[in-house]
Amino acid sequence: MNGSGMDSTSPGSQRYADEVVRPSPIGEFRECRHLQSGERRALKVLRPAFVQNQVFFGWYTAALTLAGRAAESIGHPALIGPLQAPDGKWFSVRGEERVIERPFFGSEEHPAWNLDQFVSRFRRREKRRGLDESVALAVMSLLTDALSAMHSAHLKSPDGGLLSGIPHLNLKPENVLIGQDPRNFEYTVKVTDFLTATASPLAEEAGVKASLNYSSRRVLEDSTYYGLDADIFSCGLLLFKLVENEDLIPSELNRRLIVQYIRHDLPRLLRDLRLTDASSRTLNIIQRCLTRNETERYSSVQELKQDIDRALKGKDSSIIIRDYIERRGEVDVVRGPALPWRKIGLTVAILVFMAAMILVGKLLYDYIRTEIFKSSIENAQGEIAESWPDLKSSDCVGPEKRGSIDNDIADAEQLINKQDYQTASTAYEAIKSDS
Repeated sequence: MNGSGMDSTSPGSQRYADEVVRPSPIGEFRECRHLQSGERRALKVLRPAFVQNQVFFGWYTAALTLAGRAAESIGHPALIGPLQAPDGKWFSVRGEERVIERPFFGSEEHPAWNLDQFVSRFRRREKRRGLDESVALAVMSLLTDALSAMHSAHLKSPDGGLLSGIPHLNLKPENVLIGQDPRNFEYTVKVTDFLTATASPLAEEAGVKASLNYSSRRVLEDSTYYGLDADIFSCGLLLFKLVENEDLIPSELNRRLIVQYIRHDLPRLLRDLRLTDASSRTLNIIQRCLTRNETERYSSVQELKQDIDRALKGKDSSIIIRDYIERRGEVDVVRGPALPWRKIGLTVAILVFMAAMILVGKLLYDYIRTEIFKSSIENAQGEIAESWPDLKSSDCVGPEKRGSIDNDIADAEQLINKQDYQTASTAYEAIKSDS
């Protein structure tokens, strides 16, 4: 894996041009350009107060290490994990700060948005709600594809055990990115910051002020919880956000009130929930993600993805998103090389077109040649009609020659009847010279 490019022994070393700086729960988030390579990177800078909290920082770096190893091991293109520093750690030292680096998704030519930004930018203007239902489901199909890869992976845990499936545990709008991948020009979903759940009670004990309203009750209550079902719960909240442009669980609630809300208010809310424009199928998907009834809840994220794909009726999620953005006309959609199956279709179409052009060219060539031969025949016939009768009645041509020329004229007439104009033209030219 690429090194961070930041000298861990030189706190003042500047190898990046800071372009955008935003606050994050544990410090700052920076979108930067590497001065040497020109590549865009995302840097998360941990404030000294969190670095000095040994319990929190020990837990966070263990989760960060697991996230980095998971991203390497799984190798799914939708997973954006941290980059390993030259010293083998998953962060770099800059004075009293610690810096986590990852590849940056998005550029001026290929813009990307987090889920909040995407909904705000492309929501239905006339409804003042969220996205079209098909687009919301397409985003969730791509997201659950990445989560399926994580949930199917196996990795050693920090305590030496084996994790059968890697949960994200930190799914929220800020950690889900939507944009056009410059490698293949397809619209895709990327997920970041997995396993480093700032909704964990341990993070709160360290003073982290994080958004909690997309986390499951178990993550909110237990800092060591690694259950895959937590991601399914978060998926239901994200799908609601996509179609309604609202948080199902109020963001202003604190940890205790959110846990109480999930236990008591959410089941009642799900029973009474009626989305404005979404179909009953989408509503059912949201309810099955969030229900406390284990027999009704999705047993796996793979089952959730299958249900979403059935609702999309086999349509390509990337194309649904691309066409939706293109129809809005707010962003220039870069049309790259066609998808493989479309390349084949385009190749076949080009071959058929070329064959048709060759056929048309041949027919046109034959037509022109035929018209030239017909014109030559008509000219020869005119000359023979003028000279042959007089020549035939004169003493210059013997009976044998007259009979031969008459036979040649009869043969040439038969060639014309057979539409062999080339041979007939040659025959008439010979008759003309003989007569």
